[in-house]
Amino acid sequence: MPEFRNREEYERWKAERLKESQDRQRSRDQQASDKRPAAPDQQSPSSRSPELTDIGDLLNQSWGQFKERIGVLLPLHLLSLVFLIAGILLAVGIGALIAMMVPQCKTPVLLISALIGLTIGLTAMFWPVSALVVAVADPSLGMGDALAQGWKKLWAFLWLFSILGYVVAGGYLLFIVPGVIFTIWFIFSQFILAEDNARGMDAMLKSKEYVKGRWFDVFLRFLVLWALSTGLGMIPLLGIILSIMLTPFMMIYSYLIFTDLKRLRPEVAEFKPDPGEKIKWVGAATLGYIVLPLIIIAIVGTVCMIPLLMMNGMNFHQVPPPQRFF
Repeated sequence: MPEFRNREEYERWKAERLKESQDRQRSRDQQASDKRPAAPDQQSPSSRSPELTDIGDLLNQSWGQFKERIGVLLPLHLLSLVFLIAGILLAVGIGALIAMMVPQCKTPVLLISALIGLTIGLTAMFWPVSALVVAVADPSLGMGDALAQGWKKLWAFLWLFSILGYVVAGGYLLFIVPGVIFTIWFIFSQFILAEDNARGMDAMLKSKEYVKGRWFDVFLRFLVLWALSTGLGMIPLLGIILSIMLTPFMMIYSYLIFTDLKRLRPEVAEFKPDPGEKIKWVGAATLGYIVLPLIIIAIVGTVCMIPLLMMNGMNFHQVPPPQRFF
């Protein structure tokens, strides 16, 4: 210890040594803390495994938004049904008038008019359906603005739902399971068209990219929704009314899952599908339309061959044995 001329120098030296000791201790503690793994509840949010919203919270959020937006979303949905029914009735009514003038062609005229009416009705209903999707994706839109936006994207939605129906139906023809897989992969295509203006197969493959790695989680959430819808639909008469009224709720539920996936995978926003990928999925769907008829033909052919084989067997047993000469 050094010598001090007075008490003041000693106190100053003591304070400096104490400060140095405290600094060294803090440095050692900081190094030890850096090496020690963080406790689970102390990890930063970015280090936690991101998950989709719980099903219960998802249902609550969907119901809350449905109650707030029912004045816009429900009329749009009902308008789509009105357009469908009006198109069919108009064409069938015209067909009935023609059938009265040519009664000998009554049946074919009515069938053709019904097909034409169904085509017109389905085409017309896509206008409010497009408006409904746009309104769900943008809560700031009123009914008029939604219809205006839906009209601008009408043909894009018609093409999307046409190719989507073709691919998904082809998957179901490949023994159901591929159809379920395709449904979950491509179910968010409509919202991608509404928000990002990606069209046709571009929207479908982008939806698949969002679902990638979380297929079962998304399937489980839709399974709950489908079970709820089926349960309501089984109630006599009231079930049909409830199913119609709750369709916008189900669409909100789907959109909230989509926003979850966008939050978890923001890099997909820049995704550009490979042209070869589009051909692959259309080809896979086409395979379903080819395989099923071939299987039906094979089954029918087998069933038709059984009586012939049985008859050949009976004839074989009826052939007299050869005569013996020795």
